[in-house]
Amino acid sequence: MRSSGRSNFSGLYHRSGRAIRPVKANNTFFMKLKYTKLATLAAALITFGAVAGGANGALILNPGNDLALVGGEISGWNQVTGSNWTQRGASPIPEDGPSYFFAGAGALAELSQTVDVSIFSAGIDSSIQQFTFSGYVRSFDQASPDTSRIILEYQNTIGEVIESFDSGEIANRTAWQLVTDQRIAPAGTRNIEVRLISNRNSGTNNDGYFDSLSLTTSAIPEPSSTLLLGLGVLGVASRRLRAK
Repeated sequence: MRSSGRSNFSGLYHRSGRAIRPVKANNTFFMKLKYTKLATLAAALITFGAVAGGANGALILNPGNDLALVGGEISGWNQVTGSNWTQRGASPIPEDGPSYFFAGAGALAELSQTVDVSIFSAGIDSSIQQFTFSGYVRSFDQASPDTSRIILEYQNTIGEVIESFDSGEIANRTAWQLVTDQRIAPAGTRNIEVRLISNRNSGTNNDGYFDSLSLTTSAIPEPSSTLLLGLGVLGVASRRLRAK
C-alpha cells in the first residue's frame, strides 16, 4: 500500500499523488500576519495616547503656595534671588486658597521651579505636544507699586533655552490679573522652567504677588482621538480576519 501521500504549502493532493484542488497559499496564515502587524500598530497608537494624555493634570508642584512651609522654605520651589520668600494670606486676599507667593523684604527676588516634561518627548519632538499656562499676579495698592513678572523657559536636556514666554512687568493694584500662554513645545524640550520675579519700586517689602499657577499639556490631536484610531485599526483588522 502506498504511503499516505504528500502535501505542500500551496496545494492539496490525493493519496495517488495527483493534485485534486489547487488552493492559494495559506491565506489564513497571511491574514494572521497582517492582523498581528495591525495589532502592533494599534497598540503603539494606544500607548502613545495613554502617555500623551496620562499626565494632563497639574504639572506645577504647590501652584498656589498653599502647602505648609518646610523649614521656613516654600515646598517645591527654589529661591534664585532673595531669601525671604514666604506665604501671605491677607492685604490683599488670595486669588484662591489660603495663601499666595510673597517675596518679603528685598529689592529684587526670584523663585523658580523646573518641570520635567521628558515623559512627553515623543509628542514634543513630533511637534504635537501643547502646553497651557495660566497664573495670577497682583501688586500692593501704593503710589509706586511693585511689579510681578512670569517667565516660562522651554529648555533642552542641558538647560539651554529653546523658546520662552515673558509676561513683562505687571503692576495691578486693584485686582488679581490673569496671565496666560499656550504653545506647541519646540522639539527638544525636556524641561520647562517657571520663573516668578518680583521687583520692588518703593517701600521695604517686595509686593509683587503670585497665585493659582497652572501648567497642563495635551497632544494635538487630543489623545482620545489617538485611542479611538488605535481601537478602530484593531476593529477593522478583526472584521477582515473573520471574513476570511
